This record gives sequence, C-alpha cells and structure tokens, in this order.
Amino acid sequence: MNEGDDFSVGSPNIATTGVCPILENWSVSTSIPPDPYSPPEIFDMYVSGQVYGDQRFPDGKQIITSRIKNVNKNIVQTINGTVYKLGKCSPKYIEWCELKGCHIPTELEPIRTE
Repeated sequence: MNEGDDFSVGSPNIATTGVCPILENWSVSTSIPPDPYSPPEIFDMYVSGQVYGDQRFPDGKQIITSRIKNVNKNIVQTINGTVYKLGKCSPKYIEWCELKGCHIPTELEPIRTE
C-alpha cells in the first residue's frame, strides 16, 4: 500500500452505496506455492470471511475475496477494485497463527503483506 492510494477508485461497492462491505470472522489464505523454495512475496493472498453490507451477497455469506492488492490498517482492496473493511478476525485463525509462529492479526496491522 502506498501513501495516497485511493481505495475508492474503481470500487463498485463504494461507488454505488458510499460504504464498503465488512468482513467478519475473517482469515487470510495464500495461493499454493509452485515449489517449497519459492519466496513468500510471490504468493497471492486472499481474505475469507462472512460478508455484510455487500449488495452482491446476502449478509453473513461466507466468501473468499479476489487477490489482495492493497492493505491500509483494516481496509483491504482486491485486484478487482472491491474494498472491504475488516471486522473481527476468526479466533481459530488467530490460534492457527500463534501455533505456526505467523503474524498475529492486530487492530493496527491485521494483515502483513511483506
């Protein structure tokens, strides 16, 4: 995410409603690496969670976003231009992160992209 990035540009949900949908009980997943020696920066990242306030889905529907393009605190933009606000993280995902020694989501840095 670069300083000054405008998350509203090209975002169909914000353009039509003025509000971005919220993902609750969310977790992050990555694409399957081509081989075990692949650097982590080439992995595609996605967010899975229950979506609220997105006219394309009924509230509470479990979705997987398209690939993450930008993250700014609790706001995520996908390559399709859709913008989501991250609500509460999945407790099971936090537990998994702790077990695996991965980044533990926080309010200031829910997703680490580097």
